[in-house]
Amino acid sequence: MLELNLNNFQAEALEAGQPVLVDFWAPWCGYCRRLGPAVEQLEQELVIELDGESGPDDRFCWQTATISPISFQLDGIYGSGETSNEAVSITLKDGTSFALSSAENGYEDSPYGTYGSWGSSYAGSWESNEVKNTWLFSQIIDLDELASITVCGVTYPILQ
Repeated sequence: MLELNLNNFQAEALEAGQPVLVDFWAPWCGYCRRLGPAVEQLEQELVIELDGESGPDDRFCWQTATISPISFQLDGIYGSGETSNEAVSITLKDGTSFALSSAENGYEDSPYGTYGSWGSSYAGSWESNEVKNTWLFSQIIDLDELASITVCGVTYPILQ
């Protein structure tokens, strides 16, 4: 987290080249102090190495999953097949489990909701052989409450 001021605001916020969350606050503002921990939580993220294997019919070979309190992202490479393999579910320590919107579940929204085209967005190209699939949550997820993720039928426990 950076502290912005008049000297660095232009370069760090306006010309950052990527989205930037700016939290304006004042030490005398009680609401601002209560919101502070939530803003700091947004900096957290977990990166989980996936098995990186894909079947001969799979369109994608997912290598990592990155989870933040507001998003879930799969990174990988293109496979040689035509079958979509983007089914993702998340299980919390209290037993709550939800699937992220995908072709495999008919793009159904979950209680946590997703945002984007059919709940997700893709980036990548055949030339680079890299692909990303990103979902945005409609509510903040406490990463300390994650128990496991399931990607393409393989469950990965979250060890913290």
